[in-house]
Formats: sequence, C-alpha cells, structure tokens
Amino acid sequence: MPKDEIGAQRYIQEYPKYDGRGTVIAVFDTGVDPGAAGLQITTDGKPKILDVIDCTGSGDIDTSTLVKADEQGTIQAAAGREGRLVLNTTWVNPTGEWRVGSKHLYDLFSGGLTYRTKDERRRLWDAQQRLAVTAAATALSAFDRVQGAAAKLSEELKKTRSELEGRVALLRELGKSYEDVGPCVDAVVWHDGSVWRSAIDTSELHELGSGKGLLKDALPLANYRLEHQYGTFSEVDCCNYVSNVYDDGAILSIVVDAGAHGTHVAGIAAAHFPDDAGSNGVAPGAQVISCKIGDSRLGSMETGTGLTRALIAVLDHKADVINMSYGEPTSTPNAGRFIDLATEIVNKHGVIFVSSAGNAGPALSTVGAPGGTSSALYSIGAYVSPNLAAAGHSVREPPAAGQQYTWSSRGPTPDGHQGVMFSAPGGAIAPVPQWTLQTADNRLRLRIEDRVALTTTAPWLSCPSAVLMHHSGRSFEVRVDPTGLPAGLHYAEVLGCSVDEQAWQGPRFRLPVTIVVPLQVRKWEGVIICVLRESVVCCRFRLPVAIVVPLQVRKLGRVITCVLGLKLFVRCMSWLPVAIVVPLQLPTDVPNLTLGPLEMQPGSEHRHFVAVPNGATWAEVLLRSGTHDTPKIYLFRATQLRPDSNYKEHETRTQVTMTSNAEHTVNIPVSGGSTMEVTLAQFWSSLGDSSLTYEIQFHGVGLASSGDASEEGGSSAGGVAVDGSEGMRKILLTAPLRNERIKPEAKLTTLRIPLRPTEALLQPLPGPRDLLPEGRTVHRLLLTYKLTVTEPGKYKPCLMLLNEHIYDSSLEAQLYMLHDSNKRLLSTGDAYPEYVSLKKGEHTIRAMLRHDSPDFLDKLKGLPMVVKRRLDTPLALPVYGSMREAVAAGNAAGEVLLRGGEAMALFLGSLPDDKLPKDATQGRMLTGTLSLGQLRRGGSGAAPARLPLSYLVQPPPEKAANGGSGAAAVDPSAAVKTVDERLGEALRDAQIAFMKDLELSRARPGPTGLDPAADTPDHRTASGHMRALGCAAGPPLLFAPITHAPLCGWGMCTALRMEDVPCYDQRGTLCLRKPPLQELKLSEPAQEQLYLSLQAACKAAYPTHLPLLTEHLNKMDAQRCTDKDKKRTVAQLDAVVAAADGVIAAIDQTQLAVLLSVKCPEDTPAASLVKKEAEEKRAALIDALAKKAIALLEREELLTPVITSAPPAPSPDAKPDAVAAVAAAAAVAEVPLVVAEAEVEGSEADAAPAHVAGAAAVAEVVAAAAVGAAAAGADKADVAAAVVAPAADVVMAAFNELRRYVDTSSEVPHLMLHSRMEARAKRYTTALRSLDKLLADEGKPAAGAPSRKELHTLRAAMYVTLGWAHLAKHEAALQPIRYPTDFPLF
Repeated sequence: MPKDEIGAQRYIQEYPKYDGRGTVIAVFDTGVDPGAAGLQITTDGKPKILDVIDCTGSGDIDTSTLVKADEQGTIQAAAGREGRLVLNTTWVNPTGEWRVGSKHLYDLFSGGLTYRTKDERRRLWDAQQRLAVTAAATALSAFDRVQGAAAKLSEELKKTRSELEGRVALLRELGKSYEDVGPCVDAVVWHDGSVWRSAIDTSELHELGSGKGLLKDALPLANYRLEHQYGTFSEVDCCNYVSNVYDDGAILSIVVDAGAHGTHVAGIAAAHFPDDAGSNGVAPGAQVISCKIGDSRLGSMETGTGLTRALIAVLDHKADVINMSYGEPTSTPNAGRFIDLATEIVNKHGVIFVSSAGNAGPALSTVGAPGGTSSALYSIGAYVSPNLAAAGHSVREPPAAGQQYTWSSRGPTPDGHQGVMFSAPGGAIAPVPQWTLQTADNRLRLRIEDRVALTTTAPWLSCPSAVLMHHSGRSFEVRVDPTGLPAGLHYAEVLGCSVDEQAWQGPRFRLPVTIVVPLQVRKWEGVIICVLRESVVCCRFRLPVAIVVPLQVRKLGRVITCVLGLKLFVRCMSWLPVAIVVPLQLPTDVPNLTLGPLEMQPGSEHRHFVAVPNGATWAEVLLRSGTHDTPKIYLFRATQLRPDSNYKEHETRTQVTMTSNAEHTVNIPVSGGSTMEVTLAQFWSSLGDSSLTYEIQFHGVGLASSGDASEEGGSSAGGVAVDGSEGMRKILLTAPLRNERIKPEAKLTTLRIPLRPTEALLQPLPGPRDLLPEGRTVHRLLLTYKLTVTEPGKYKPCLMLLNEHIYDSSLEAQLYMLHDSNKRLLSTGDAYPEYVSLKKGEHTIRAMLRHDSPDFLDKLKGLPMVVKRRLDTPLALPVYGSMREAVAAGNAAGEVLLRGGEAMALFLGSLPDDKLPKDATQGRMLTGTLSLGQLRRGGSGAAPARLPLSYLVQPPPEKAANGGSGAAAVDPSAAVKTVDERLGEALRDAQIAFMKDLELSRARPGPTGLDPAADTPDHRTASGHMRALGCAAGPPLLFAPITHAPLCGWGMCTALRMEDVPCYDQRGTLCLRKPPLQELKLSEPAQEQLYLSLQAACKAAYPTHLPLLTEHLNKMDAQRCTDKDKKRTVAQLDAVVAAADGVIAAIDQTQLAVLLSVKCPEDTPAASLVKKEAEEKRAALIDALAKKAIALLEREELLTPVITSAPPAPSPDAKPDAVAAVAAAAAVAEVPLVVAEAEVEGSEADAAPAHVAGAAAVAEVVAAAAVGAAAAGADKADVAAAVVAPAADVVMAAFNELRRYVDTSSEVPHLMLHSRMEARAKRYTTALRSLDKLLADEGKPAAGAPSRKELHTLRAAMYVTLGWAHLAKHEAALQPIRYPTDFPLF
C-alpha cells in the first residue's frame, strides 16, 4: 500500500487516533464485497461497512406476488417456476403472506464470475453428457452384435438401427451446442412483525438431490444497514450478496458487486487489518457505504439512475466524503443534470466529492466528467513513485522520482478549468472480492501473497530487485546484455527467494536463461555519427561498441539554455488558471511539418500544437525511431477540440512498439482551420533512452458549393444527402492544398428504421431511494415502441436526441430494454446503445426516462426512436464522372487526379430497386460514407477522411393489376356465361365470404343495429336472422336475377356481405352502407345455425366448388373445446376428416398430376389460368391431406386411454370370433375403426350439432363392435389390438398419401406432423430433428399450430422419454428465460 508517498503513514504514526474515525466514505463504484478481508471492522471496533446498496436496480426482483402456505408448510414458487418451496417452520410471519420472485444469477454476476461459474457447470454437465453418449453407443453396439451386418437387415430393423445411430449423433451435436443460461434462484420476502426479511433458495447451484441450498436452510436477511448480515450463494462461486427490501415488500434488491474495482477502492481508502498494519488503507478508522453505480446488465457501466440514488444515499447516511472512480468524456463541461445534483450536495451539504481524472492521457484536455470537468469536484490524477514502480509493477529500473502515469488524463478543461487538482498513487495491493478466487473451496487456499526477492547468477542478466506474487501470478522484465561475451553457450538463472524464509530452504522458483554468441565468419564495418561538442565525427570500428555522449541543441550558433526564475508565493483566497496555446504555423506553399529528433526517456512527453491548414481533411504522419537497443513503446495522440464535442470525437489514439531505426505510419482525419495537439510519449515502464522523429503531411479533398438551387439540403461540409427519387445528385470537389488522387467510393452500411411510441406512461416514484432533497420526487416516463423485424441481422435502438450524453445530459437517466414477442429480454442499453442480433418477428422496446420534473418528461412522450440495422453486405451507391454516364447508368468513375485549387464534378446515382433491402421501404434512410481521397504513404487505400452519406429510399415501382407484366389471365368460359349465371356465382362468392366471418365457437361482442322489438326467440334461429334482415325466410337465394335481390328493411344488406352485388331497400333505393358482422349480435348457437344453413344450401347448389369446400374444412379445423388445453373432441375431429374427404374427392388427382407434369406450358392467358387453377387445387389437396392426417392422429391419441380401460373378456377361446365381430362392424360403418369419445361421454352425441351428427352413429357402431368383441370372449389386449391396429393403418395411410405431394421432413408447414409421426413410430431422434427445424424457422406459426413454447415443452418431453434427464433439465431451465410471464423491472 503506497502510503509513504502521500505522508499518510507518517501522519497516522504521529496522530494514531486521527485515522479516519468518525468519517463516512461513500464509494461510488462497482460495489463492495461485505465479506472481503480488511473490510470487517474499524480501528475502534465499529462495523466497517455501514450499508451496501445497489443503486442501479440491476438486482431488483419483483416480489409483488402474494402466496399462502399449505398444510405441509410449502408455497408455490414465482410465476414461470415449477415446484413448491419448503418454508422454515421457525420463521415468524404474523400475516401468513409470503411474497415470491425469482432471478437468474447471470443477470447479477460480473463477467469474470459468470465465466468461472459457467466453466464449473459445464464440467458437471459434460460428465452427464458423456454417460448418455456412452449408453447410446453401447445400445448401438449391442444391436449390431445381435443383428449382424447392416446390409442384411430388414427395412424395419434398418430403421431401428438408424434410430440408435441417430441418438449417438444427436447427443454429440447437443454437446457442442450447449448453452448455459445459468442457475435461477427463488426469493421469498415476508414481514416478521418488526422488519422485512428475505431468503433465497439456491438449490440450482448445487448437485441435484444433494439437499444443499434449499429455502428452508437459508439465512433470513434483513436490510443490510439494520443487521449487517450477508449471504453466500454457494461454495462454487464464493459470491457474497446482500438483500434489501423496498416498496413495502414489492421489490427485493439482491446486491452483488459488478466487478472487483469497488472492493479494491474501498480497501485503499479504509481497509483495516488488525494483525497487519502495513496492509491498512489510508484511513483504517473510517466507515464505508457501498453505492453500486455500475449496472450489471451493462457490464458495470454507470447509469444515471445509479448516480442519483447514490447521491440520495449519501444524504441518508450523512456521509462526509464521496469517492468515485467512474467518468466519461463530455461535450459540455460543468453542465448536466448529475453535475447540478452533485454541486448541490457539495455546496449545500458540505460533502467532499473526489473523482478520478480519467485514463485518456497524455494529451491535454482529456479529463473526463464528472471529476475533471466539474468545478465542485476534486479531480485526481494518477502518478507512480519509485517504490510503487519497484514493488507494485516489478520494474527493473524504477524511475528516480515520481512521475505521472503516461495514461493518466491531463487538464485543462475546454472551458479553462484546471482539470486535475491532485495526483495520487495509481496502484496498490488492496483487498478484492472473495469471488475472484480461482479455487472453489476457500478453506483450501494457501497464502495468496508472497514477497519474493529476485537475484541473477550472471552480470549480463538483470531483473527487478523484488516482486510481490499473488494467486493470479505476476510478470516482470528481464534484461539480457550479451555485449562483451565471448562466442559460445552462456547460461544463467533468475532466482526468486521468499524474504520470509531461510536461505537453506532454497529459491521458490528458477528462471533459466540461455544465450548463444556465434562465431563471426568475417569482419564487418559500421558507421556511427556522434555529436561531440561542436564537431561531427565519423568513427569507423570493427567491433560492437557503445558510445554515450552529451547532446546539445544549437540554434543560430548558440547553445539554448533554460533560465530558471524565482517564484514568489503569495497567500491568496483563490486563483484563476490560464492556459494559452500558440500553434506552429505551417508554410503556406507546402503543408508539411517535420519535428525531431525528440529525445525520449521512460515517461517523457513531447507535445506540439499545429495549426491545421484550411481545407485539410486528413494527415499522414510518419514516425521514425532512432537507434536503441530494445524495442520501445510509444503513445501517439492527435487531438482537436471542437465546439460541443468531447475530445474522443476528434482524436486519434494509438500505441506502437518500434524497434531501432523503424518507421510507422499513422493516418488521421483532421478538421481544417483548427489547432491540433500532437503528443508523443514513451511509456513510463518502457525502459531505456530513445529518439523519435515525425513528419506530418496534410491533405484535403472537400465539397464546394455548386451554386445549384437543387443542392439545398443535399450536400455540405458535413456530408452528402441523396434522394433516391431524384435519380442522381451532383457534387463538386476541390483540393485546396495540393494535387490529390481521387477514387470515389460510396458505401451504405446502415438502414434507419424510425419509430414512434405506441404507449407513454408518466408516473412518480414515491419510494425513499428516489426521493431527492426538499421532497422532490423523481418521475419516470415509460415509452413503448413496436419493432417488426422482417430481415434478421444486427439492430441498435437509438434515441438520437439523448444518446451519447450521461453527465452532461439534461435527463437524470435513460435506459431501454429490447424484448422479443414472448417478452424475453434480448438486450439492455443506455446512452451508449449497442448492436444486438435479432430474428424475424415482432419485438418490443421499452425506454425509461427519469427526471424530477413531470412537465419536462411530458414533452418527451412522443420522442422518436431510430433503430439502426447494420447491413450484412454494404450497398455500393454508383458514382459517375459525368452526367451522361449517370443518366445512362454507365461506367462508374475511376481513379483520377484532382489538381490543387481546381474543382471537379461527381454524380451520385440511385440504387436499383432489386438492390434495395426488403425492409428499405419508401421514406426510410440508408446511411454510410463517401470516401474520396487516396493515401500517399503506406501503399494505396482510401484516406481516413470520409464524408457521411445518407440515401432516402425512393417509392417502389407500381405493380401491374394482375401482379406482373403481360396480359391478365382471362377465364375463357366467362364470355359464354349468362348474366344470371355470373350473378349467381357472385352471390355464391359473397355468401362464402360471409361464412368466413361467422364464429362457431363463441360470439363476438358488438353493438347491435337491429330493432329491439325484433329480438325475439325467432330471431335466434337462422330463419329469424334472415327475416330480421328483411330477407325471405329460409336459406338465402343462390341464384336470382337482379329484380329478385334480397331486400333490407333498414337499408343495409348484412347477411350476405355482398361486395359486388347491389342491394335495394323497400323503396328500391340502392343500399351502400354495409355494417360489420358485430351488428348482428349473434349468439353461438345462432351463428352456428346460420352457418349450417348457408353451407348446406351452397353445397347443394355447388357440391364440387373448391373454395366452398376448403372454407368448410378451415371452419371445422379451427374448432376447439372451451377447456384449458384447447383440445378437440372426437366428434370435432371426425368433422375435420369428413370435410377433408370432401375436398379430396372434389379434386381429380389424375388430371391434376397431368397438368402439373407439363414442363413448358403454353404462354397464353388461358394456359396461365389453367396452371394457376392447378396450383390452387394442389395447395388445397395438400392442405386437406395434412389436416386429415393430423385429425386422425389426434383421434388415435385421444382414444388410446379409452381402449385400455375396456372391460376384459373371460374366454380367450373366442378370440377369432371377437376380432371378426369388430372387423365386420367396422366394415358396415365404412369408417376408420376407432372408439369414439361419445361412447364414454354418453350424452355428447345427443348434444352434438348437425355437422358432427355422423360421429354419434360411428361411435354407436364401434362401441357395439367393442362390446360384441368383449362378449365374444376377447381379452383387453385383443380388443385394443382389433380396434387400434386398423386405425393406425388409417393414420399411416393418410400420412403416406400426403407424402406423395410434399416432403414432410423438410417443408415447414408439415414438420410438426412429421415429428409426431416419427415419435409415434418411436423414432425420437428423427422427431427431435424435425422439431429443431421447426424451431429454427423464424416465420410466424400458422393458425392452430403449436406455439414455440409448446414445441420446446414437447422437446423436453422427448428428452425424458429417451432417458436424457440432464437435457430435459436444461430445457426446463431455459423455459422461464424464453417465455417470461412479464417484463422485467427497470
């Protein structure tokens, strides 16, 4: 701990009681581990850590769900979690109400801890996986031993072997694709009559069945500030946590540090080791408040919410000092919502706020906010002392005096503030969290720190004097100097001996070093140019020598000396720092600058301020190193400060390692007319002297005003905008500095998708952690955006008005969450959004904005969002050299020479429609860059100066009325049809369209347009409906002349919903208003009777009309029971089969096959119509076959338990007669031989509607057959075999018929059926692969198809069937993450 450098050690020795006692330090950081060594008590015996708070909300759990315990003392887990939790009987809960919630630990853990936990869990999972693979391989091997060669197997045995072989392959594939989503903990919150308490079930962190981590064994925790207790998740992670309850039990905050830095900082400030005073912090008597501002959801990035709540906690605990190690670049120093609150804390409440300056040095004005840019805060830089360099960094040659770290940020700020107020040691050996240990059991860990003295066994080998070893290892530098060694082999060692051990114990380690000095075959000569006093001497030599001479810089014949003046220090109340920069002026004729040689030492810095010429857009910098013995590390910075921009936006940073006499080129974009600071520094730990020379060449290619009126808004110095509907955009280029090579290239890389909020909710946050001083309540605005992703790829949600601002933002906080259609959290972002991969489908983006002024937030309710999609392949926008080429879409412009001072025109064309992305719709914008200039150094390539480019997508081309080009297909028979025939077909089509809107399962609510007096019992029948509509009683007319059109007594024709057929009222006036179906106010029975009436009448008139038959099939297939499982009854399935048979019978499959087999049909309208009709028939046939097969399969699955419960027959002798009886009954019925559900449910047939009435008759025949079989003496198994076996044949026959037309194993609409059929045959691996294909499809599931959640549940069930329990468990763990019950808390 480097305390001597700042006098802390000496001060405490002189004043031992002034060690921070009575001082409270609030640590704004990643969080502090309450179990860390040295952070338990103060020097006067008080608790070291007063409170541990997660200010970000990343550990919040929704515990608003209330449950009651049953008689066994168990409670139901949170929604989405299976099983019940056992309570501890000693826990006191007067109300009997328990609040439950759950949290995935990877949402809490830091990146390092997550990686280590995953590694351990993967090890355990691999062990189970290897057992499963071994078992599957053993089964395959046993099969081969019994059955022999695969070539001699029957077809059924081949399928069996293929299944066994597939299991081995599938297991190996699943092992490679394993994804660990992490364990989930169940949380319970209750009030014990005095305080709120919580407990956590961590059983998922332990081996299944071990009994560890159960809720009943958990330590019940109160808020940390009350009892100072904490828990540990498990021995595997060694991660300590704290629980805090908010909002009357509705929110439980699990506090886990987001990184090790916060504990490290707390240890530097206030660690106390009673037995090791040398490891104490600066103020071992101080107490600490841990304010976690690093959000675990953002990789420990700070958030505005965390910063504000931390300030509130400072006032709540009356802290004296704030230490903050976070910061970001800012465009506006000393401004922003957080800066205002922090200034209020300092000025009104007397809190000392200390913050880091930043790590962006060594260029000037690189201090970050809030520390370096806020006048109310003390900004601290980092320096390294000789002792710290030797002990902490094991530097071989420590610096003679302390110096600033090369990477530490420098002031002043752009608005003139000093920037860095103090500097302190930038490194220390201090406590770290317990979870950073690499061993699972902390009790097995040996000493983790050992001071080792280093020595060498030969003078040509040198190293640091000592190194402090710890558990993660240390590195140090070793220097080998073979100068003067004779030819041959030389060996030496670096010996590491512990300073606490005796010499006889020997070294802890030996580092062997072997070098070879070869014999020189011939002599060689070299030349060294040395500066000796006033003359230049050329020295020739034959052996390697080292010459060290003093170097003096001469100018105009005189030696430049540095005059040191005396400084007069006067006591003053304040001071005003003033910094001015006088830049180097370049020659007007040649925009080049050469500087050097610059003498460099470790930690030395050279900075020059260069006036960038007007018109310059990039610079090429050539670095040349001098002669030195070892490679050197240099930092290069080129920084320009621009208005309302932070330094990072106009800075080039690079670190380069250069050997002796090497060259390195850096190309940087610049802004003409502004000063650029060029900083070169040798890294502080890069030992040895060196020299460096650099040369800067400025270049410029820019846009010039063309004077064209059409240029308005099209181009400027800031970029080029192209409107695709204009066809092209002309721009003028100039090269103001010198001749430049021009090679224009326009690339569009991003599509911008604008969104508006679909919902805006403004609400106060009345909790104490969101209550500012003087009773100011923080308000929250929740904005909801809907995003439809039609192209998979990487997307980034951006609030363009607010992004890129944290400390200088007018808002207190901004945060967004991106979810899929199942509410699964895909990404969390803040002011610096990042790209996330999205699949096709609907997505929801929720954005949260916070401020204490509701009026301010109210103005942002309509805040637009831009979602940026990164194109998979950049689009090349054509660039032409002339208007002629642009109009003709000819040859693109190539490389040309643009002479200095001249101008040239370029023409940017539009993108062809076929090149546009599918989601690049009219009005959306594509963005990218336009590169113009070419580099001169370092080979060819585009210059780093690129202009922003935007492209407004043009309207799509109008499509022909028939959907394509050419003449529309015309029905040749239409010309010979009479008016009455065409009218009849129109009425038929209108009735079919009307039938689509009728609901058979439930009525749709809606306002009625009928006369209340007409609402009679007669109105509830189909005929009543027709009479109420002013139409004739009975079925509607299917064929009638216009004069017999149905009349509406109230001026509307609703029953038929005719779009093209006129309707007249009683007075003969044309009726134009067509109200929706809801106005009928039909109940379920009435709608059903109306549908049956229309369907029967239409089918009688048009028995083979395919649209009518397919519509009826769709209606029957869409029917479901009203039970929770939405399963269909046997009667409903029979209706589907009957409807499907009707469609199949209406299609001549032989004729269809002939039509579809024609490879090159005639290119005529009539032929096109025939082909179109054939395709429609094929689609209808496939749909009917599929629905029939599915219905038969479901029917079989429903009836299996009914068959197994059939009464057994006593006489086995009558088996043949029994089977024959069943078969005969089935033959008479001419239906699939299965047992109908009506047989069991009894009254279902009587209550069934007319369209399933046939099912009752089928049930009676089959039931009689089953009873007859039983009476004939058949036992239970034979009845099942006689009834099920033929049904199974029917299912397979329907499935095989479908496979004549489609490949069910690859086509998405039929993958589910294929999977079920494979599972039916007990070929589970093939069934699983079909499920995987279905889950991989990004399209929206069809109506009636299983949801993705149901597919995942089915996959888990198949894993259980196969005996793969570890895979089933893993699949079950994924379900709450994939399909959460609600959105997570902010």
